[in-house]
Order: sequence, then C-alpha cells, then structure tokens
Amino acid sequence: DYLNFMFNVSDNFMAKFTRMYCKVGCLKALCPDGVFVHLVRDPKAVASSYLFGKNQRNKKHFPDSNVYFERISNCSAWSSRPFSDCILDIYDYVDPHSITDLERILLIWKFTFEETRDHGLDAFGTNYLLVRHEDFCENPRAELERIYSKLGEEVPNNVLGWAQKYVRKPASPFEHNNQRWKQSFAKLHMQDSLTASGY
Repeated sequence: DYLNFMFNVSDNFMAKFTRMYCKVGCLKALCPDGVFVHLVRDPKAVASSYLFGKNQRNKKHFPDSNVYFERISNCSAWSSRPFSDCILDIYDYVDPHSITDLERILLIWKFTFEETRDHGLDAFGTNYLLVRHEDFCENPRAELERIYSKLGEEVPNNVLGWAQKYVRKPASPFEHNNQRWKQSFAKLHMQDSLTASGY
C-alpha cells in the first residue's frame, strides 16, 4: 500500500531497495510502466564491506591475506550466515563444511545478482537497466544520462549537480589483485554472473 501510494504521488518517483530481488514481480504489478534500475557492486568490494564492517571496525580480525581468504567461523554480519545457509541448500555443489567466511558473502552476491537480473529482465524487459556502482562513481553524468534516457528525459540539473558534488570514486577492494579470488569464483561457479555483470 505504501509503494502504491508513493508511485502515484508524482510522475517521477524513484524507490531504492536492497532486498527486493525476490519481489520484482510485485514491483512490476505496482508500476507496470516503470524502469527497473539494477545497481550492482564489485563482489570483491561487497565481501570486504561485509567482513570488515562499518568503518572497518572488524578489519583487525583479518591481519593478512591468508586469514582473509581462509577463515571459517560463526561470523554473521548482517545475518549473512543464516542467509548463506539457505543459499547453500540451493547451490548444492558447494560443500558447506569447506566454505569460508569470504565465500559465504560471495554466495550471497551471486544469488542476489542472479535473482535480481533474471526477474528484472523477465518482468521489465527493455525497461531493465544494469548499472555498475563503479561506473556510476567514475562518471555519474554518463550513468545518469543512461537512466534518464529510459524515461525519455534529460537529467535534471539539480540531480546532476548533487551527484557531481557528493559521488566519490571508490577505493580498490582489499587484496583485489590476489589470484585467490579466482579460486573462490571458480569454486562457487560465479563466472556467468561475473561476465553478465561486467566484472
């Protein structure tokens, strides 16, 4: 009811959700002519964000790359452990006893990306738009133009001005050049999703 009300407040309304990947069809029903913007972030950066926590308060628990890539614990940042347990039941090719803390987060990234993309394309078709967080940070004008072109409109000056003032280029993810990322990606069968997302 809330969304239905908000979608009818004005001709242009944008709602941001981080957990709507399994309810995309509901959004289509509420806003059949809407544009679905799928904002995705580098899984390496997502993993670091989960593991290190807000303001990197937990980074001290990962003193080196070996701990980062190998630690297995009961850590459950933002309920990641029960969520990843459910996903492990779906992706039954992964041994739950061998999965690391890092790989649990990568599983969540893979699942939510695939669910959002598949349902977004199915429901919205040509009105589905994939936007990479890093591309938006590097060139907010270009990405805003891509989004607003879907609406057949120019980017409002106040929107562009805000983005150019406040959007910052992202830092490189922790150990982003380490070859062990590829090992985890292969173990979790992530290649198709990485290709589809441009990573």
